[in-house]
Amino acid sequence: MTEFTPTHEVPAPGIDAWTTPDPAVSPDARLDAGLPVELLEETTGWAHVRCSNGWETWVAAAPLVALAPPADGFAPTHRVGPSPLDARDRPDQHHDVASRLDPWLPVAEVERWGGWVHVRCSNGWEAWVDGGQLVPYTETVVPGAAGSTAPTAPTAPSSTTPVSPVEQYLPIGGASLAIVGSFLPWFSAGGFSISAWDLPFVGLFTHETSNSGLDTGPVLLLLVIAGLPLLTRRPLPSWSVGTLGGLAVLCAVLALLLPDPKPDAAVGLFLTLIGGAVMIAAAVMRWNSSRRT
Repeated sequence: MTEFTPTHEVPAPGIDAWTTPDPAVSPDARLDAGLPVELLEETTGWAHVRCSNGWETWVAAAPLVALAPPADGFAPTHRVGPSPLDARDRPDQHHDVASRLDPWLPVAEVERWGGWVHVRCSNGWEAWVDGGQLVPYTETVVPGAAGSTAPTAPTAPSSTTPVSPVEQYLPIGGASLAIVGSFLPWFSAGGFSISAWDLPFVGLFTHETSNSGLDTGPVLLLLVIAGLPLLTRRPLPSWSVGTLGGLAVLCAVLALLLPDPKPDAAVGLFLTLIGGAVMIAAAVMRWNSSRRT
């Protein structure tokens, strides 16, 4: 007889067992709580297990308690939801689908990027999937028709639409361009130049030349918020990206509309204008992507 190597334990108060993985028939037996079993295979919410006496049966996979990670190091953290899940080679919803993962397939989370999760399957294959379509591995799954599930606790829906690296970094690039532009000359003439740090923010609206109050440069520093995804690994909402981009465009346009006489517009003004426009374009791209998903 093949050597028995326990991998899981039956949870309290025990679980039903079937000769074949068919919920339409009555259970053939019931396994006692705390009984060690060896997982032989797992498919669509079912687990084929062996007991220490060599008897084999089918049980619901999710309630089983893992005793230790298998020898190959695969330790599942999530399961695919009730529907097949598209898997891609990189976190980009516009990239071709490499494969589709079966419902309730156990996977191990490797890393997260925004709404994407890099997962590893039990055979070592890795891919990127929509994290909102995964459920924690500890949730109870009732085998049977696709889509049947009885979670032990409600799972909050994903509030983040997966984004591509381009959509992730484009706002950061636009914000960087606008901030750099704020330090460069906005207007110059005869060897004299002024930047956003020399222009009163309120003066852009009132056309007053008073140097009192907050300058435009510190206002544009708000655009550093666009760099938060580098720390949080989560993209900013499209509305916030659009708002920040609109602020940069507004400041640049108001400066261009200042009444004459004024010096000639310089490179910094146009860089800030372009950077804000890039952020607005990124927000529109994100919004269109979310509508298609």
